Amino acid sequence: MRDQKYQTRLSALTLWADMVSSRGYVPPAAEDLSAIAEHKKTDTPGLDQSLVGPWRDALKELLKQLAFNIADPHLQLSPEFDEPGPGAVRIVEPTPEPTPTTLVPVPDRQPSQAGSQATDPAFLALKTWRNKAIAEKRLSPSNLKEAQLRLLVNSGQTTELEIRSAFPPAVAKYAGEMAGVLTGLHTSGGAADTATKPEPARNEPASSARPMAAAPQVSSPQAAPTRAAPPVPPAPAKAPAAEKALDPAPRAAAEIDPSGFAAFDYGSQTQAQAHVEARKDSQGRRWYSWPEAQSASPVTIYRLISSDEHEPYAPDQAELVAATTAVESVDERPFTTATRYFQVWLNEGPTMAEAMASQPTLYARGGYVGEVGKIEIREDEGRVVGNWSALPETQKVQIFRIPIERAATGGGDQRYRILQDSTNLGGFVDADVQRGKTYLYQVCAEASLGGDVRLSNPVTSTIKVTAVLEPVTDMRVEMTRDNESSLFDLRWGSPAGGNVVVYRTEEPPQAGLELEPLSEDSLRISGLMPESRLSNPVEVVDGGATMLSIPWPAGWTRAYFTPVTLLGGMAHVGTAIFKSRNDKVRNPRIVERVNSQILSFEWPDGADSVMVYMGAAGQDPELALNSQAIEISQPDYRRRGGLHFTGELLSTGCDVHLVPVSFEAGVRVSGAITTVNYPYILRLNYQVVEAKSFLGKVTGVSVSVQTSEAGVNMPAFVLVYNPDRLPLTTRDGTALNMVPAVDGTSTPSRRFTPGGSGPDGPVAWKTDPGSWAAEVNPTGGFVRLFADLPVDVLRHVALLDPLVETLRLTGAPSRGKRFFGGR
Repeated sequence: MRDQKYQTRLSALTLWADMVSSRGYVPPAAEDLSAIAEHKKTDTPGLDQSLVGPWRDALKELLKQLAFNIADPHLQLSPEFDEPGPGAVRIVEPTPEPTPTTLVPVPDRQPSQAGSQATDPAFLALKTWRNKAIAEKRLSPSNLKEAQLRLLVNSGQTTELEIRSAFPPAVAKYAGEMAGVLTGLHTSGGAADTATKPEPARNEPASSARPMAAAPQVSSPQAAPTRAAPPVPPAPAKAPAAEKALDPAPRAAAEIDPSGFAAFDYGSQTQAQAHVEARKDSQGRRWYSWPEAQSASPVTIYRLISSDEHEPYAPDQAELVAATTAVESVDERPFTTATRYFQVWLNEGPTMAEAMASQPTLYARGGYVGEVGKIEIREDEGRVVGNWSALPETQKVQIFRIPIERAATGGGDQRYRILQDSTNLGGFVDADVQRGKTYLYQVCAEASLGGDVRLSNPVTSTIKVTAVLEPVTDMRVEMTRDNESSLFDLRWGSPAGGNVVVYRTEEPPQAGLELEPLSEDSLRISGLMPESRLSNPVEVVDGGATMLSIPWPAGWTRAYFTPVTLLGGMAHVGTAIFKSRNDKVRNPRIVERVNSQILSFEWPDGADSVMVYMGAAGQDPELALNSQAIEISQPDYRRRGGLHFTGELLSTGCDVHLVPVSFEAGVRVSGAITTVNYPYILRLNYQVVEAKSFLGKVTGVSVSVQTSEAGVNMPAFVLVYNPDRLPLTTRDGTALNMVPAVDGTSTPSRRFTPGGSGPDGPVAWKTDPGSWAAEVNPTGGFVRLFADLPVDVLRHVALLDPLVETLRLTGAPSRGKRFFGGR
């Protein structure tokens, strides 16, 4: 899809291709770059693999940098990506014929073979404009590199339209200014005039020969050879002036004998006007450059000197790096100490000889700290170990550990500096890295340079810490609300690497899953389905992970939580934990059997057993849980049809508390409490005793009522007679008149209330003889005592009958018993 991101990728790929061209290689074609930018791949069908293949690794790294939104990714590639793989095509250019140039004779020296492209007037003019724009803060150095200026000069493009099309928008807006610089250079004819100036007569002294405007770079015997720029292809034909100004023919160079400079007279000196800049090329060579001097003299010679101990104080009292007419020089000498001072001294004059004979002036200065050497940074079992050799006079080595996603902007950021309390002169051990993460390490030597603490350029290394697939074994679950609306929080220790997901299932995971890692696709086969994976966010703080507010699925009595660590397509199942949700005991009921009670209820889902506690009516249930409990399991409850209390419940009433219990890893987990009230009940016993005549005829009965409760007011009773069967209610027969057995003066009453106990036991009541004779069949029948109370009160009274034999009347004696003395 071609959107703004596509345009960004294409722009970076195009700039990278220009850099490839500048190094003498043929880059992939524009249509191939467009396809790579669109598909973000280097193996798309239709690409010219003869050009794309050798640069595949560099293109992949560039696309990766773009994915991380790194600024100017084509400039951030490591040096190993500067060279292509096998099969790369080089640019074949015609060898230009040399142009004759006047050389200054130097005894016993051979002239160098090629001039520096840096002396090209068009390049110098554009570079001067660039430096001014950067100083005015209108242009960023990263937006327009010197390499891009060289590409512009080589291309021969001079019009505003041509320059605008060659650069991204950040630079294209200055196309008019750059075109003006080139046009002004051509109009003045500076390059053309100097290039076509005739040679001096053979008998004219060499010292009087005027040098070319683009004079060659020369160096001392100690200096490294001058870098040769690649041949410049001819510019397209435009105007004669432009054609001369951009003449690509290489210029011959001459060396300057340092012994020809006049001795320094140590006169008064002004402060340096410019700063010596340093950079490294793709081969690791150090290049030092300075702005071109705005001199009115035809000849300007720059002497670049250095000192490792202190800043030089004279041009002939330090090591000469180069004597040149160019504005840059290479220095391939290794650092011997941590610091190196540079100065550029300027000699000016109308001729070369006069310039060398004149007293120099200090023009530019600078100082640099050398990087650590023999650096090696690697990972060792989850730690990053680095070692190196620090140069003498190095005070400290600063180390920065930058997450790769912050590498574009985190360089030198003190937030990422580690081991600040150590000098780190020999290396470091970083044990605080995270498994599975990638870091950019930057190492900077620190030394004192002219009284100021300065840092070297960083030496970088990218380290990816290997991740170990570790299972979660310490997960714990906490309930945050009551049983009616359960929410759970999960907490565990975050493993060193990988991503942890949690599955919630109603059934336990398959046994043995946690024994070894398995592929992520195998989780589905093992019963951990995608729909069971919790989507709650995970928060990691100080190595501890938390997943909050997990709801309880409706209808579940148990939930299993299984942590799984995922890494690179593999999964390691951790220790599963489960939580029981005991449903509340519902519909409890106490069935009264007078001399026993039965507790029945609906068995709660998820409960392994039910605990039953008894306490005073109205008492806090939590207090009752400290008393002795009765426990019943589900099988026992099903078999017996309820809980049968082994002893009678309190007749004064009590509360019965039911608590469901389940077992989690051998630990009891109690559910919510359900309470049922057992109301008071008055338990009474009575006895019936027959009164008989001398001949054995039943003449009446006496009734005595007993209770085990002290101080109880007796209710009213009636004694009912039924000649055929045991009376069932107060109206199932005849209620007999009763009188106190100890008081013969009381008026008989069919409803009587027994009093308290006498010296010999309970006070008995007896039947009235008259009522007995008139209402009782002498042949027999049954009597039974009933409490005469309203129905709502009667349910709290239990009147226990004696043996049925005692309630049956024996009737009149037989004839044989009358004659033989039967009672």
